[in-house]
Amino acid sequence: RRPMSRAGILVLLAVVGMVHGFGVAPRSRPMQSTRVHGMFDALGKAFANEELPERRNAGLSKAPTQVSITFQPGGKVVKAYPGETLSTVAARANFKISYSCKKGDCATCESLFNGRMCKPCVAKVPSKGDSFTLQRKK
Repeated sequence: RRPMSRAGILVLLAVVGMVHGFGVAPRSRPMQSTRVHGMFDALGKAFANEELPERRNAGLSKAPTQVSITFQPGGKVVKAYPGETLSTVAARANFKISYSCKKGDCATCESLFNGRMCKPCVAKVPSKGDSFTLQRKK
């Protein structure tokens, strides 16, 4: 006859425990539920009164600075990095510009950028300056 393995013994003990109700105390009142929305919600305010130093850029010593672009009409202001295409920044701002070729050939997207005509599909955010305005061509 073959001896029972450890796993078999554990399964047997678990089944016997469930059948006989070992370790289960009768409840005198209904169990109250606690709401847990996230794993660490209880620690949400644990560091609320800590004074931490301002976060620094973790790797770039000469990180590019962002510029502000105001979209008209609407007045929505979005931050952008120099070198980004104006079409990418406009999409991020949910600013609708009509495009056709997206290569700068058709002039469908022509808009005013700081009072000068440009094609946002190919025009890039300038590196000089800190605030710009993009307005749809009327």
